[in-house]
Amino acid sequence: MTASPTLSRMSYSVDSDVFSAVRQSFATGEPIVLVGKSTSGVCMSVPAANVTAHSMAQLVKYSSGLVRTSFPLHIAHQLYIPTMSGLDAGLSSCVPTTVTVDALDGTTTGISAHDRAITARQLAAAGAQPEDFSRPGHMVTKVVDPQGAGSPDLAMLRMLALSGYRPIAVLGELVSVSNPHEMMFADEAVDFALEHNWPIAAIY
Repeated sequence: MTASPTLSRMSYSVDSDVFSAVRQSFATGEPIVLVGKSTSGVCMSVPAANVTAHSMAQLVKYSSGLVRTSFPLHIAHQLYIPTMSGLDAGLSSCVPTTVTVDALDGTTTGISAHDRAITARQLAAAGAQPEDFSRPGHMVTKVVDPQGAGSPDLAMLRMLALSGYRPIAVLGELVSVSNPHEMMFADEAVDFALEHNWPIAAIY
């Protein structure tokens, strides 16, 4: 596995013991929980390279259902995954969502947890090619702004790069357990992570 040099040089703020637990979860494809310094914006995430049908189903179950695969701009260019406004639009103050994709090999409708896990793993494959995917599909993709301070996507990509993985992650915004009509807040995230025995990392 090859890390991104740019992402590897970036700093991150995760306690070393927490990071050790995070890396163990990366290896097994289990989710981690990411909490920002604001009171909301709790995510769960899995490395795209190791996501399984089970962990993808967990992401769908506990999140809003809008699960995304995030990566740096150069990977979007490599795989020809253009932004909604065109591949050459570049990064602006608001990084646009890129087009949805499905892996062509091994999937059926593309929407199931099984199929979305295959698509995410294919996106993270070192030998992935543009022709490996159909566009549009069912996996939401997102280019990550390298200057996006406090972004759960960027924090996850940094940790993946520092752990030797390609910086491609699957993320979902968590819905509150106590009030399913709202998104999860930081004060609920600790209990949620403990209940599932998932590492929790603070983003700064």
